[in-house]
Amino acid sequence: MKKKMFLMLFSFVIASASFAQMIDQTVAVVEITRREMLSKRQLDNMYEMYNRQFGMYKMMMGAKSEMTLSRAMIVEEWIKKKVLEQTALKAGVVITDEQCEQYILQMIYQSNPSLPRDRQTLDMVMMQNFNKSYNDVLLEYIPEVKSMLTIQKYVQEVKQKELLQAQELTDKEVQDAFDLLLLKGEVRRPVFLKVHHIFMRTVGLSEAEQKLAYQQMQEVLTLLDNSAENFYKYAKVYSEDGSSKRNNGLLGWLSIADENVLRTFGDEIFIDLYNMKVNSVSKIYQTPQGYHIFLVSDKLLPEVYTLKSIKDPQSNQTFEEALRGMLAQKKYQEIYAKAMNDIYEKEKQTAYIEIFDKDLL
Repeated sequence: MKKKMFLMLFSFVIASASFAQMIDQTVAVVEITRREMLSKRQLDNMYEMYNRQFGMYKMMMGAKSEMTLSRAMIVEEWIKKKVLEQTALKAGVVITDEQCEQYILQMIYQSNPSLPRDRQTLDMVMMQNFNKSYNDVLLEYIPEVKSMLTIQKYVQEVKQKELLQAQELTDKEVQDAFDLLLLKGEVRRPVFLKVHHIFMRTVGLSEAEQKLAYQQMQEVLTLLDNSAENFYKYAKVYSEDGSSKRNNGLLGWLSIADENVLRTFGDEIFIDLYNMKVNSVSKIYQTPQGYHIFLVSDKLLPEVYTLKSIKDPQSNQTFEEALRGMLAQKKYQEIYAKAMNDIYEKEKQTAYIEIFDKDLL
């Protein structure tokens, strides 16, 4: 969860520059429809924040890269962002706070699909990662998310024709990409398990309350009597995961190759689930979220893919469909980056831009 959340919030750090409460030395100014200033204090804070967070990221990932972002690069990105944002607002682009919150939620749940969809869990995750409540995180990041989405929407509207070209992939492009993956040995399907769980939350509970929750799970385990039929029945009654309990406690098709699954349950739990017999009930497991009892209702064993193989049993997507999607996304990102830069190069000609610190030029 932390890696994904960091990647999501890191994209906001470089662009972030709210006005300082105190008058400070101005480093740069941008004006199209309104004057926005970047102070030396803001630039220093952004630089320090980037290096601190990037250092944490490298430590978490075991990365050895010495890459840093210079102050000049930060100023360049800030100017580009302000020119694009003001151009979009001038054109009448509107993004609501509700759209921003939906985007943030989407990023959270994409990084951890098994996370229960409730406010208590959201607050817990935010406190664990950022020492802030969910509401405080929204207040801090909605302005920057809104800026990012405003620019995205404007670029998509202005360069719609060019961006549609990303969907134009030939069969030869797909086959060549598949052959390259095949030669690299990267087209072998991992193990997938169709996993259900009965979940009891422990976050925010006292030690005595956690002990009581465990005793309740022991009682539930006795009721299950190693029966899939009982499991589906009692999941609807006892599970506290509102998103899965109505569907027999189904979490979905999970793979240890999915870093979100690995981060949520760990390799030891997944190995135990893999070794379970289909439709048998597990013992009680504990994760940072709470207690779980699992049932595996089906398994897909490894195989070498063909283009027509089912890559993702969750969506029933073939490898060819997944590969086309990946290639289209890569092509879209390349076209989008060029389109955004083209707009910036055009609009900056008529914008007022000034950098006062010549060392940042």
